[in-house]
Amino acid sequence: MPNLTTVELPHCFEGDHQLNYHRTLLNCMSSVEIGRWSEHPALQGALPNANVHNMIDFNAMHTTTQQIVVDSSVAFDPSFTVLDLSRFSSLRELAVGDCSLSTVEEVKLMGLHLLDTVTIGNGCFSKRKGVSNPNRHFYLKDCGRLKQLKIGRESFMDYSLCEMENLHSLTHIQIGELDQESFTFMAASLVLKSDCSQRK
Repeated sequence: MPNLTTVELPHCFEGDHQLNYHRTLLNCMSSVEIGRWSEHPALQGALPNANVHNMIDFNAMHTTTQQIVVDSSVAFDPSFTVLDLSRFSSLRELAVGDCSLSTVEEVKLMGLHLLDTVTIGNGCFSKRKGVSNPNRHFYLKDCGRLKQLKIGRESFMDYSLCEMENLHSLTHIQIGELDQESFTFMAASLVLKSDCSQRK
């Protein structure tokens, strides 16, 4: 649609939590080719190695699971507001696909002593852009083997706190993307804590 100049969608997509908060995309498309929409995180495809496609999959996972891969565009029940993975004591890798888990108010990755990698895609754990919600928090603590943390654009946009503590093996943090407006944790304060005396 190379000649498209106007898009009007009054009251459309309001029932879709993924496209609802991405409606802001429409405000900046007047001079952009429609083909560019295919690059937007809301339209990303499924993850081929995902083992969590819904809440039933998540609840059925055994505590000895070593890898959790949440597919793109996964929405849990709105009443599920706290993602606490402490029961997965053998977890080594967590990956969350794009545009997932927007209703989760609190993410707790704590005491996962075997966790090595955390990768969170674009547009995850976000409801409203730039509006700080005091009830939305991200905790990453006491994961002694964690080496890499990567969080994509437009994730955790309305979280009010990002707290990371006692991550003695962490060598790589990437939050958002260089040379792009990322809006990741844009409404949050950042707290980094570490006891240097515990390092080997």
